Amino acid sequence: MPAITSRRQSDGSHHSTLSSLLSACLLSLAAAASTTPTGSSSSKTPPPPIDSLTRYTECDCGVPMYPVARIVNGQPSRAEEFPWMVALFRGRSFHRPPMCGGSLITDRHVVTAAHCLLAYSGLSPSNTYALVGAHNWTSRSDTHKPQVHRVWDGYPMATFDQGIKFDGDLAVLVLEQPVELNAFTYPICLPPANYTFDMLTQMPAVVIGYGRLWVDSREKVGPQPQLLFKTTRNLRLVSGADCSRDTIVREVFEDKMPLTDRQMCAFGEDTDSCTGDSGGPLMVFDRHMYRYYLVGVVSFGAVRCNSPGLPGFYTSVIHPSIRNYITCNIADGVTCRT
Repeated sequence: MPAITSRRQSDGSHHSTLSSLLSACLLSLAAAASTTPTGSSSSKTPPPPIDSLTRYTECDCGVPMYPVARIVNGQPSRAEEFPWMVALFRGRSFHRPPMCGGSLITDRHVVTAAHCLLAYSGLSPSNTYALVGAHNWTSRSDTHKPQVHRVWDGYPMATFDQGIKFDGDLAVLVLEQPVELNAFTYPICLPPANYTFDMLTQMPAVVIGYGRLWVDSREKVGPQPQLLFKTTRNLRLVSGADCSRDTIVREVFEDKMPLTDRQMCAFGEDTDSCTGDSGGPLMVFDRHMYRYYLVGVVSFGAVRCNSPGLPGFYTSVIHPSIRNYITCNIADGVTCRT
C-alpha cells in the first residue's frame, strides 16, 4: 500500500520543467483550441485555481493494493483494489448505473472516451458527476468513502471522428474540485514514453469496469453489476495494423477498418469489456516497476460482448499523439511519482 505524505514546495527546477512542458504543448493544443470544448462557454466561472507549480504529493501511482495474481475469468474486484477507477454518471442521483468509466490521472483530471461526451451518450460536462474509487457504485459505506466530484469541463480530442471509426476516441475531464489523494484513492500511471507495443504484449493486461456482464443482442442484455468487475489477465493485445489484417475482424467491422496506429485490440479467452465499460482503463502490470500503467481506453466492440474470435477495441495511450494530448491537458494537476 503506498504511503501518502504531505505536499511540499518545489524548487526552481520543477517550475522550469513545467514551464517547458507547457510551451511544448502549445502546438499540440492548437488543434483542440480551434474547437469549443464540449459543454464549455465563455461565461463559465473557472474552478478555484490550483497552484500546481508549487504543489505535488509523494504517493506512488498505479501501485496495486493487493498482490497481483492470475485470475481465471471475469470476476468482481476486491474492495479498493483499483483506487484510480472512476464511474461517470448523468446527474448526481446515482439511481441508475454509470454511463461510462474513466481513470484518475491527477487530482483534477480523468481520462475517458470521447464518445462518452456525445449527445447520444447522455453525458456532457454540464451534467456529469464522477464517483472516484468506488468498489460498489450503489454504496457509500466502503472501507473508505468514495468521493463524488462534479465535472467542470471536458476536452475530447479535436481529431475524434464522432464515432465513425472511433479514431482519437479519448477525452480529458477536468473536475470542479480536486480529489483528496490518500491511501485509498490515487492515480494510475501514464505509460513511460519509451514503452513499445511489443513490450505491452509481454505484460499481464486487464480491463476493469461497471459494464454489463453479457449482451447477446440489442434486445437481450445481461445485468449491470453494482460491483467493479475485472477481466482475466490473459488478454492478448494486438496492434491496430495487425488487428485490421484479421479476416474475421475485417468482415465484422468493415465500416471501422482499417484501424489506425492510435488504436489497438484485445482478444480475451472468455472475457471482454461490454456495454457500460466505455472510457474505462485497459491496464498492463509492469512487474519490474510493480505498478499498473494505463495503456488503453475502452472504445467499442461487437454488440454481442465476448463473441468468439472478436476483440474489444481501445484507444492506444502509448501512441505519442495520445499520450502527449493527455500530458498537455493535465499540466495543472497534482499527481504521484511514476
